[in-house]
Amino acid sequence: MLNDLMGYDHGLFSLMDYGDDWRKHRRVFRQHFNPSALTQYRPIIQHQLSRFLAFLLDSPDKFHTHCETYMGSVILHITYGYPALVEDDPFIADGEDVLKAFRISGLPGSFLVDVFPFLKYVPSWFPGAGFKGWAADYRAKETSARHQCFRYSVDSMRGGSQTTSVASQLISKFSNDDASEREEQERVARNVTFIAYIAGLDTAHAMSTIFILAMAMYPEAQRTAQKEVDRVIGSGRLPTVDDQEETLYIQALILELFRWHQVTPLVIPHSITSDIYYDGYTIPKGTIVMGNAWAVLHDPEVFENPMEFIPERYIKDGKINTDLPDPSKFVFGFGRRSCPGRHLGLEMLYMMIVSTLLLFDILPPEDELGNPKKVEATFNDGITYQVENFDCIIRPRSAEAEAFIRRFNAVETPVV
Repeated sequence: MLNDLMGYDHGLFSLMDYGDDWRKHRRVFRQHFNPSALTQYRPIIQHQLSRFLAFLLDSPDKFHTHCETYMGSVILHITYGYPALVEDDPFIADGEDVLKAFRISGLPGSFLVDVFPFLKYVPSWFPGAGFKGWAADYRAKETSARHQCFRYSVDSMRGGSQTTSVASQLISKFSNDDASEREEQERVARNVTFIAYIAGLDTAHAMSTIFILAMAMYPEAQRTAQKEVDRVIGSGRLPTVDDQEETLYIQALILELFRWHQVTPLVIPHSITSDIYYDGYTIPKGTIVMGNAWAVLHDPEVFENPMEFIPERYIKDGKINTDLPDPSKFVFGFGRRSCPGRHLGLEMLYMMIVSTLLLFDILPPEDELGNPKKVEATFNDGITYQVENFDCIIRPRSAEAEAFIRRFNAVETPVV
């Protein structure tokens, strides 16, 4: 209900009711983010990855920011052709503002209006109606960010400086003959590119910091992963997607990351549009349904020691263990509502994980005597599960690794 006040059901098609408009948005999204479309984005990923590694080398204590910058920069470049060249980029900051609100509003029951829908009709000055001002403020921020990002692509194309991007490809197909058709094409394009950016920034950033947390907490898993990376990648180069088949332990590690701490433990709640009958139960129209991915992936009858990070559980007879539930079947949503951008997110995450393991050690913090301390992490409360704070030590594995990062970043040319 609060999402209605914030306008998210219009701008974020993941929250739209199932129907023709939702299918139209989903179809356009899939055209640009299906697995076969990813090859054109790989130079962008590699360029931003080189910057991420250099940032991590120079200021490892800011790893939270570096993860956000890497993921945000890749997606901004892909969707809008916008080269985020600095940390704390204003477009990334605007995206984070929108996400902060969504993490709260997306969780049913966060505000009283979710329980008593009639409250959305009370005036904003009415006692207890402060949620209306909060919603209006963030609605304005979401609308501004969605239009500002897309306007950048439009202005760049007019000025002849736009690089190839999802937005530029969509803009180039706008009708020049029918004003109403062009307006509709622009609406869909603006919504699709914005949800690609927002959803990608949220999930990819969260999983990259969860990876760093896991490595700081479970050094043996890190050492095992590094042995595999050293064997497959060697030295003098960064990984490519072609290395995935040879890195079985990394595949298992990523599966365990998604199982251990999901970004959306209750996925995205949806409302039933008509009465349905399931397994002897009647679920009336309007009921909010949440898929409890956390419960499925932490079932002690299925996963031994479910709260522990154990990548080996996903390896059996030298292959991925298919006897266990695949976390990707749960954490990206279900059925026709599953996330169509997951392929890009997984590729960005794989490249970041393997490159970091290849070149850095991630260690727990130390006390004043140099003894390792227990890693303490805090998580936010909201529809998406974010690591808010923890300390660790990140340092290059060798002098050669440091030299490679500096040399690679120096010769890496910007993607334009």
